[in-house]
Amino acid sequence: MKIKAIAAALLAAAIAVPVSLPVAQAETAYSVKTDRIRTHEYTVTDATKVQMVEAELARLTIHQRSYYDIDFDGKITIADATIIQMHCANLLDVQSDEYLGRFAPTQPTSPAETEPATIQPGTQPTDAPLTMPFETETTAPEETTAEPATQDKIEETEPTSTEAASSAPVTEPTAEVTEPSAEVTEPATEPTEVTEPTYPSEDMTYPPQPTYLRLDYASLKIGVNESFTFTVETDAPGYTFRCFNDDVLTVDDRGTVTPHAPGNATVVCMTESGLSAVCQFQVCPEATALTLNYGEKIKLGVGETIDFDSYVNSGAAACWRYYSSDNENAVKVERFGGIAKAVGEGKANVTCVLENGVQARCEVTVEKLAQSLELNATAVTLVKGDKFDFDSYARDGYAYFRDYHSLDESIASFARNDGIVTANKIGKTQIYCELINGVRAYAEVTVTDAPTSIAVNKQTDRVQVGELLRVSVTGNEGSAINNSFIDVTSSNGLVTVADKGVDYIDLMGMKLGATDVTFATQNGMTQTVRLYVEGSKALCIDISTWQGAYVDFDKVKQSGVDYVILRAGYGNDSSQIDNQFANNYNKAKRAGLKVGVYWFSYATDELDALNEADACIACIGGRQLDMPVYYDIEYEKALKTMSYDELTRMALFFCNKIILAGYRPGVYTSVTVYQNQIDYDLLVENGISIWNAHWAPRCTIDCDIWQYSENGFVWGVDGDVDMNLIYNLNIVE
Repeated sequence: MKIKAIAAALLAAAIAVPVSLPVAQAETAYSVKTDRIRTHEYTVTDATKVQMVEAELARLTIHQRSYYDIDFDGKITIADATIIQMHCANLLDVQSDEYLGRFAPTQPTSPAETEPATIQPGTQPTDAPLTMPFETETTAPEETTAEPATQDKIEETEPTSTEAASSAPVTEPTAEVTEPSAEVTEPATEPTEVTEPTYPSEDMTYPPQPTYLRLDYASLKIGVNESFTFTVETDAPGYTFRCFNDDVLTVDDRGTVTPHAPGNATVVCMTESGLSAVCQFQVCPEATALTLNYGEKIKLGVGETIDFDSYVNSGAAACWRYYSSDNENAVKVERFGGIAKAVGEGKANVTCVLENGVQARCEVTVEKLAQSLELNATAVTLVKGDKFDFDSYARDGYAYFRDYHSLDESIASFARNDGIVTANKIGKTQIYCELINGVRAYAEVTVTDAPTSIAVNKQTDRVQVGELLRVSVTGNEGSAINNSFIDVTSSNGLVTVADKGVDYIDLMGMKLGATDVTFATQNGMTQTVRLYVEGSKALCIDISTWQGAYVDFDKVKQSGVDYVILRAGYGNDSSQIDNQFANNYNKAKRAGLKVGVYWFSYATDELDALNEADACIACIGGRQLDMPVYYDIEYEKALKTMSYDELTRMALFFCNKIILAGYRPGVYTSVTVYQNQIDYDLLVENGISIWNAHWAPRCTIDCDIWQYSENGFVWGVDGDVDMNLIYNLNIVE
């Protein structure tokens, strides 16, 4: 009954408001409003909308006001929300004739029929029972409307009971009541408060209502050092901004956002008519580092276009990034988008700068656009499901971008524009690679059945360390095998795959010994071959200041030497660096040689060995090495005075420090020392590389490097040079 009482009170308050419009206008407004109430589908969302309007968090259009003013009082209040909620809960039917009829304007009676104290239209006698659809105990509506308007009602405001009202004497109406003045029957003017109808009528003309409001971003990540101004699209005459969470950022009337601290915040733009648009902000710390997607250098052909993307350090943000080129005759770049176009031959530095000054740069070299193109294969045969990587070569110019296409993608297709084609079904098709200027190169792709058996062109063979052995795997008749997809494994790692092609596999000997090499296709067909690795073709020289300052490492490389070990220095002081070490290192790396180093020892105890390791690491200076750091133990005093265990510990101490510095360790000494004065097996067990000096026709101990001569000759080196063969290429990075 409490809910019923609240509903009754709300309804009573609603119907107690008199209709103040002229009758004709009130009837029209009532008709329009009633039609909208009857046709609107009310939900709890409508009640929530009304509550937001009351809290000034939303606005309504004129038409929305017409069906949300459910109590006909000309205002949108919490009472309207409550009545809508009751309607949704089936406690009240606001679309029924019974409910809406209570708000219909009442036609006034003629002056002759008007009683002196007749109730005003739109009101109800105070003692009349309130009829609610859910209160069955109230009097039926027809009993209330059928009650005659008797003289007993004239002074109904004075009696305190029905008995008192009925016993009062019936008096004649005064002249003012029975003969109304002209002012009463014919008002001279319309009421001033009805200059603009409270309820819209169908024949009234209204200004066009705004239909859209859009912001240029719905979400944005921004740094605390940046600012941002919205671009607003709307047909509304005006709008306002509001921010939720002012501690993170603030927004002014122009839509300019100023971040203050990391966090999340919401900015809302609203119009007077109730339209709104929202942007969610994530404010992060300012960026302290910046990188570009193409790194520090890139090469383009004239006419090519690339899109520079930039990345800040993790956890930071930078909304604004400004791009520029220092040579627009070579490269032009969009200031805000980072789209760069190569417009002429030359070089240009493209720079990206953040608002706080952090920047990144890429050197762009522009060459003439290639006018010819070649592929790494003109015809390939694949098994269904196989993939093949087409590489392309521009011979007479340069081109960064290459588009790959298949004439029949059902047979072979490119998943991405990276040159990798996939065989889809049996058949033949053509693929082509194309440059931006239309230059193309074609290849034929044949897709066949998978093999049911395979064969290798060798059943047994011999190969040397550093030597290549070419084998070929074929399938049964009617099938095809792409050798580049063959899986190759060695039983003990003595050989490795150096290269693969459509119809060949190149194996390289890595270490002396015998190995079983297994070849397997993708559908499980296998074949095994026995190979023997004997001897070595991996030439290596060791160089120090004794070879002088003018070693020509390019000629050394051309002579067939691929590896060099440089003396870094000697003794226990970093000042004792080899005076040609830096020069030799730089020239050897430029020539494409693999580089290792050695340190000549004068140590006679373990402490000296530790100091020598520190000096060696300091002289290397963080340089990248391809081969181990060797501890050169040949100092005559140490070999004569130190015991077997002392010499072994000295070598281990040095090597352990080299490992801690991030390099691979090794020991260089003669074969007699390995055999008699140091624990060779313990060195090997600790992963220390063995470099054996033994100037003889053959090597007599198992080692990684054999120094077989001290008076060799190599093109590019003046005078004699130590010659070595690498017997274990696994020591090379």
